Order: sequence, then C-alpha cells, then structure tokens
Amino acid sequence: MVVIATVCAGVLIWRASSRSPPPVETATVGAPETSIAQPSRDSEGLNASIGYNRKLALFRIENRDAFNWSRCQLSLNARGISSGYLRDVDSIGTGIAQAALIGGSEFSGEGGRHFDPAKEAVVTLDVACDTPRGPLTYGGKFAPQTPAGG
Repeated sequence: MVVIATVCAGVLIWRASSRSPPPVETATVGAPETSIAQPSRDSEGLNASIGYNRKLALFRIENRDAFNWSRCQLSLNARGISSGYLRDVDSIGTGIAQAALIGGSEFSGEGGRHFDPAKEAVVTLDVACDTPRGPLTYGGKFAPQTPAGG
C-alpha cells in the first residue's frame, strides 16, 4: 500500500512539474489619448495649458493668467505663410473651470475645408488674444504621434 501511494504521489508531482506555464499576455502600448502642447517659443506671452484628446478630437485651452483673454484667434498647424486651420473664440476666462473646449473639426482652412484628425496629425496650436496688457500670444507644439505598439 505504501508503495502504491508513493508511486501515485510521484506521478502527480511529475505531472504538475512538467506542465508548461500559461501563456503571458503582452499588452500593446499605444500613444496616450491626450497629449499636452509644449511652448514652442520663449516669450512673455499668454500663460496657457493646451491639451488635445486624440480619441475625442477635442482641444482644451486653459487660461493660466490672472486676467481674461478676449477676441482670441486659434491657429492649428500653421506653417510658414500658411495660416493652417483657424477658429475664433470670443473669450477664455481664467482657471480650469473656464477652459475652452473646441472640437478639431471646428477649425477651418483655405476654401472652407475643415480639419480632419483622421487624415492629418495635430502638430501646433497658436493662440493670439487681446488682454489688459495688450495683444499676447502662445505657441504650442505637440509631440509627434507614435504608432500603437511603437
């Protein structure tokens, strides 16, 4: 009886140790949904935080100055003499609660065509507004998008 129990225990231990471990799932890492623009030029301009959510194609422009901005012109992907895609905003108040939320398709370019985030990457967003200190600007540059998994 002891011999049979020892043989059975040995077989069970051998079978348990010879099983291969379950396959490990590898997660695919993609670009984050939201990217934050970095200032593209040093200046004493507007103090802003600009984010872009790729999944929603939505910009969030936060005024971090102590005063409101008015008559703002936003310029998306402007290069050289091209004004890129434009969007006017009447005012942007101070603080996180008054941040402007603007859809990418609300920007229009030459010939009335609208920005299409499925066809073109967001590269830059420039903001020019009137302020109590006079006209001020902010230039923001977004990091290049990397493909999923890379």
